[in-house]
Amino acid sequence: MGIPERLWGVLRDRGYESIEEMARRETLRLKREVKARTLYSWMTDDPRYHREPWKPESLRLVSLITDTSMAELLDSDGTPATTA
Repeated sequence: MGIPERLWGVLRDRGYESIEEMARRETLRLKREVKARTLYSWMTDDPRYHREPWKPESLRLVSLITDTSMAELLDSDGTPATTA
């Protein structure tokens, strides 16, 4: 399962009604800033939202949000799993 699918699963499973709500609630839960625009860029292929190259800190944040180890977020070649 790719990172976008995992994040959409969190949104659905935790009952968030929007990416903005997810960003607010995860910011409170994790006690670190989670921006809605950043989440959206990770969750969509929309070209209007430029996806920054994955950094270790970004993967760590996705790991915390999804309750998934960083190793599970990587493909077999060590790159971030961005597709299913």
